[in-house]
Amino acid sequence: MAVLSTTPLFLGKHLTRGVYAGVRVAAGAVGQGGDSLLRFVERQVNPGGDSGTSIPMPVPLDIQAVLNGIVGDRLVEMNHSAALPMRIRSHSARRSSRDSPDSGDVLFVHGLCMHDRHWQGNHAQAADYGAALSRDFGLTPLYLRYNSGLSIGENGRRLATLLAQRSARSRNASRPLHIVAHSLGGLVVRSALATADQRGHRWTSQLSNVVFLGTPHEGAPLERAGKVIESLMSMNRFSAPWTMLARLRSIAIRQLGDAEVGSWPERLTSPRVHVVAGSQSQFGPRAVRDYWGDGLVPVSSALAGGVSASALPVTSRSILQGVGHLSLIRHPEVLSILGQAMQESGLTRSPRRRETALKGRR
Repeated sequence: MAVLSTTPLFLGKHLTRGVYAGVRVAAGAVGQGGDSLLRFVERQVNPGGDSGTSIPMPVPLDIQAVLNGIVGDRLVEMNHSAALPMRIRSHSARRSSRDSPDSGDVLFVHGLCMHDRHWQGNHAQAADYGAALSRDFGLTPLYLRYNSGLSIGENGRRLATLLAQRSARSRNASRPLHIVAHSLGGLVVRSALATADQRGHRWTSQLSNVVFLGTPHEGAPLERAGKVIESLMSMNRFSAPWTMLARLRSIAIRQLGDAEVGSWPERLTSPRVHVVAGSQSQFGPRAVRDYWGDGLVPVSSALAGGVSASALPVTSRSILQGVGHLSLIRHPEVLSILGQAMQESGLTRSPRRRETALKGRR
């Protein structure tokens, strides 16, 4: 297991503030249920508009992502336009600088209340994994956008189908595929692999690396605590009205407490599996630091220490000290781990990058 000590960076500070602020604002607008939450959002994007005469306006992607994470299952039930369809997107039309166009694809899968654009940031110290892996190894970065409030199983089935269709259309059936998944996205990927195994999909044979960043493989205790709080509140007539908010959380959030995923396919032995955990606090007893982990997911859960090898055959485990949950998607140390994983799977860095690295050592 690799334990990486880093100076605490605030790469995720802006992102954390934006995502969590959106969650708090959305949750605070719930009122009598999901319908009023949607009306609140529509008022935000069309201030002063009358519900009967206002011109429909698109909900900003950041707000859509938060809405999908909190009430995504409700959005689908209501057939609301804010529900995000699952799509694989390419954020850049630039071709790799390497000679070979067939180095493979790397698919990035975001977590709860997030979207595909969160993988890129404009902070000077932020690492853009897709751009770096394209430049260094000739990989084609792809990004999944999906409704993170649907059940883990449903999103897993959708992702498995999407990758099967993509594989069927590919001219190169053996084109390597690498997956980098953050948080809930890792459980969606595990569910997709289980579905693909049941349905006999061939795309799993293309997998070379699967990297999990802050994925709660053993569940998230904060969500389990939320269930207890919900039960206690419902027993008190003074707090009973607040149970509406607790019960409104999407099925995906409720499932995070127990990490409900299918079994790892027994025949899937080719991909290397890497798990990365963040440990936000660098002070206090180790047991306490590990329990709080990256602020949302305990270290042991992210490292899948209690998951059997048959359920998740982990190749490498890494802990990033002083790194929070959302910072895992843009952290330079994570990029180093990704680069090492690609090299161990047989990819070589581009000549230009090797020359730059050599000059830096002189």
